[in-house]
Amino acid sequence: MPEYTALAVLSVLLTLAAERFWLRTGVLRTARFWAAMGIVAVFQVLVDGWLTKQSAPIVLYDASQTLGVRRPWDIPVEDFLFGFSMVTLTILLWVRAAGREALHDPAGAVADDRDEPAGGDVDDVVLAGVDERRGHEQRIRQDHRADPPRHRGPEEQRDEERRAGVQ
Repeated sequence: MPEYTALAVLSVLLTLAAERFWLRTGVLRTARFWAAMGIVAVFQVLVDGWLTKQSAPIVLYDASQTLGVRRPWDIPVEDFLFGFSMVTLTILLWVRAAGREALHDPAGAVADDRDEPAGGDVDDVVLAGVDERRGHEQRIRQDHRADPPRHRGPEEQRDEERRAGVQ
């Protein structure tokens, strides 16, 4: 097997293994992920097709290092494998970076220890994790309960200090 092809296949296998045995986000089982990958593929065809077109290539490949399959628009098939690995690993790591605390369900189970993400939908877990890590949810709840602090100008502060000193 040509070197570039072997590395492309290896990148996909390592990405899938990372998800299955280490990250365990459950992202690959969601329709949103596959819809996103479809969108990525459309733009990859447009950009990669322009970069690798054989009529005026910007990027050249050693034919002995690839399978020689160039479809569509002269794109080496290995580019799709690397593209899948790159985008998928980025999404998996992004979801994982939402934090372990975001992956807990109310019963205390952790998504890492199960085959599917805690709390159901991966998108909800990610969004909850982002909100919880930054404290947005708590801050929003507090803002709705109390009036925001009133800004006091320097004159008001000075007057208040004088009153405090007099008493």
